[in-house]
Amino acid sequence: MAERLRPLTRWQARRRALFIGSAVLAATAAVVGGVLLNRDPDLDDHLCPVGRPLKDSVVVVVDTTDPLAPGEKQHFLDVVHGARDQLPRFGKLSLLLLDPRHPFQPEERISLCNPGSPGQLGVLFHTPKHVAQRWTETFEAPLEAVATELARSPRGAVSPIIETVVGVSWRQDFKATIPNRRLILISDMRQFTPSEGLSLYPAGDAWRRFLGSGVAQRADPDLAGSVVQIELIHRPEARLPETDLKMFWTRWFKSRGHTSKVTFDGQVVDPISDAKPEESRP
Repeated sequence: MAERLRPLTRWQARRRALFIGSAVLAATAAVVGGVLLNRDPDLDDHLCPVGRPLKDSVVVVVDTTDPLAPGEKQHFLDVVHGARDQLPRFGKLSLLLLDPRHPFQPEERISLCNPGSPGQLGVLFHTPKHVAQRWTETFEAPLEAVATELARSPRGAVSPIIETVVGVSWRQDFKATIPNRRLILISDMRQFTPSEGLSLYPAGDAWRRFLGSGVAQRADPDLAGSVVQIELIHRPEARLPETDLKMFWTRWFKSRGHTSKVTFDGQVVDPISDAKPEESRP
């Protein structure tokens, strides 16, 4: 006959209870500690993490000096939505409008960080669905408003594209210490600043015309290591061929901003490589 288990003494029962309680407390502390160590950072008004340096920044600049045709309006929306959807978690996207009245201060309409999907947000410290919904909805209303404005924009007297790019490089969320920077320009890229002696509408040597203008004497943008994506709005009435226009801007970005890559509608254009050193800068 099997030997019966002896009942625990009061001391043994208390000792076992203490052991089990200690184990439960230790496991709970480990779980809570892990959650606290891996908790999401607090988010500021732009949905950017507080106390963390920005690693990814995308700035979209839209040319407001000519109205967008219906097809161009949809392309604008597609480009911004694409940039938004490709943004990594805690990367920042800003939408700016070229302002002819303040060439170095493009008008900011949207500037938000991607907080991540609801599944990436900590339930204990955020309301995931609310934050993700705000990330999506905060874009849509201003974006639609901008698209409507652009379709009705009057033709501008000047088009200071170079000055606008310089102004973007001065932004704190686009400074050279940010590892991954991308500048998206939705524009015809036809610089027109007659007071400075520069227009990219007439035929001829655009680079030499630039070197002789007042624009060439201004400060260069700091775009070292950045990627420039140009979504070109076509102007068939302009006498300067688009091939020459693309060569000019590729050369300008490479020599002035030291960008790592320049694309036009997804295509890379090689700059003129046989220019003499004295022709590169005034």
